[in-house]
Amino acid sequence: MWIAKYVDRSAETTVSFVAASSKPRVVKWNVSPGREKTIKIGLMPQKAEHYVVKTKIQGPAGAIAPLVGKQPSDIFMFGL
Repeated sequence: MWIAKYVDRSAETTVSFVAASSKPRVVKWNVSPGREKTIKIGLMPQKAEHYVVKTKIQGPAGAIAPLVGKQPSDIFMFGL
């Protein structure tokens, strides 16, 4: 993901965008750094930063989403 390239590795970063759907909504991603992990790319081990991305839906839909089971789950990504 391109976003891992621009995230501050020492603090939480918030990114806002408009999600494309039948009714466009403003969505925020809160990207939090995790611990460094070793992953394998092919046969070679590489050190990678682990990030947790939490999706926050803005407006009334964001308040209702967790109550009706529509809150998006967390996303986990790695940056090299």
